[in-house]
Amino acid sequence: MEFDIQKAIQKIENLPTFSQAGRRALAMLSEPNVNQDDLAIIIKSDQALTAKILAAVNSPVFSLQREISNLGEALRFLGLSETRKMVFVATTHFLFGGTQDYKTWQHAILSATIAEKLSETCIEQINKNDAYLAGLLHDVGKTFIEKIVPVVYRQVLPSLTQEMGRLNAELSLFGMDHTEIGGMMLDSWNFNEQFVNAVSYHHSPVFAFANPLGHLVWVTNQTAHLDDHEASDDGKITTRTIEFLGLHSINQLEDIKNKAQVEVDIFLKKMEALL
Repeated sequence: MEFDIQKAIQKIENLPTFSQAGRRALAMLSEPNVNQDDLAIIIKSDQALTAKILAAVNSPVFSLQREISNLGEALRFLGLSETRKMVFVATTHFLFGGTQDYKTWQHAILSATIAEKLSETCIEQINKNDAYLAGLLHDVGKTFIEKIVPVVYRQVLPSLTQEMGRLNAELSLFGMDHTEIGGMMLDSWNFNEQFVNAVSYHHSPVFAFANPLGHLVWVTNQTAHLDDHEASDDGKITTRTIEFLGLHSINQLEDIKNKAQVEVDIFLKKMEALL
């Protein structure tokens, strides 16, 4: 039983597409110095994105004294850090919007937050915005599988996963696993090679370690799964990775995950109006 998912990816109608404004906003937010006025101009060109951000800002979570109807004012109120996260999530949520697996979406946000935090201590220079986005998208292959073959994803894959593990189950059903599928998707969207490899190898430490962003995404996934043991690969966090992160012990990863989870819970409340 094997479904040709590679052909499905090559059919453009099957592959979700970023809006032009969304892609431009993502590119701008990956730069070290972001001009919020220029960012506002880009966002304004996408009515749906603008409406989502204004709806989120005016939600009860922010407890504003008056409604904000101007995008520039909304971005200034949010601040650059919050704006970055909101735009990242708003421009990528459509990838997860059809998923019934809310756990995958929560894991994506948690991974993005962990990756951003780890990038700040890492001995390699990794842009924290790239880290956040790579963490957010690393499991996008799973959502594509669910979109294309929902019955197989929800009814067949779970039982097969119990027998042989997630990656082997996907290989048995589709001839490739969600990491390779995700990498192909990012390549189709013209993400650069380091992003494609980071997603493609996030369960393959030997290959992931060749690329600092890939190493970071691999350990991010491991950290997000510290308590549930669902990392889908047998890789162990070793001294090499702890040193790469500029940390002293694995216990620090547990602390980072716990702090990230608190931030994610707050952030998701803010995002309810946006999503």
